[in-house]
Amino acid sequence: MPSKSDISLLELERYKVTSFAKDVYLMILRGIFGENPGDFHWDADPEVSKLHISDRFEAPKDDQTFKPTIYLVRGRMGFAHLSMNHQALTTNMATGATTHADLINGSMLITCASTEGLEAEHLASLVFILLQSFRKTFQKYGFHQLKVGEILEEKPSDMSVNHKIVEVSVTTAFSFSYGWMVGVMNSTPLNDICIARKTQSEGGMCDPLPDGDGKYCGPFGPIATGSE
Repeated sequence: MPSKSDISLLELERYKVTSFAKDVYLMILRGIFGENPGDFHWDADPEVSKLHISDRFEAPKDDQTFKPTIYLVRGRMGFAHLSMNHQALTTNMATGATTHADLINGSMLITCASTEGLEAEHLASLVFILLQSFRKTFQKYGFHQLKVGEILEEKPSDMSVNHKIVEVSVTTAFSFSYGWMVGVMNSTPLNDICIARKTQSEGGMCDPLPDGDGKYCGPFGPIATGSE
């Protein structure tokens, strides 16, 4: 069984690779716009915040005024296949357990929405320039690289029946390193197989995210599959 310093991927949804990518984007975008005192200021208090930043579109209720919004749409993710066996780094000759590493490539669409087309354009332009300027910040959280692509054309949204919303999106692509370990399962029942990964910080605890939303344990470390 995994030690107490392991985090169970079966119990904590946020430690899956898709959640990891979105969490880093959200953390950096909120941090950047949280320092902006202007019309696009983000605050953890929704009553104070002038900007909504989320991992999905949230349609406002009838009595709510629609605030400018940034939301994420994840594209496809996949291994880079740097080798046929995902770079088997080491093999334990006694147990047959192997450790592996590879890059995971993916894309993220950052959509800026507003009831005014010009405001959506301005917000998308800010996202476009700021992400290009803060690309190295993504490396601090385990990303191998971030590429800022294009500002797409303005288009109406049909996600809200109560507000006429215009969207302008910014395309990005990313990659981050991923390492895991595969142990010999022998005759272990499938229901007893544990999937876990180590944390980076001492004592086996995850560091809190700057915005207070959960725990950060990236970049991904060893993954143990099988019983010990």
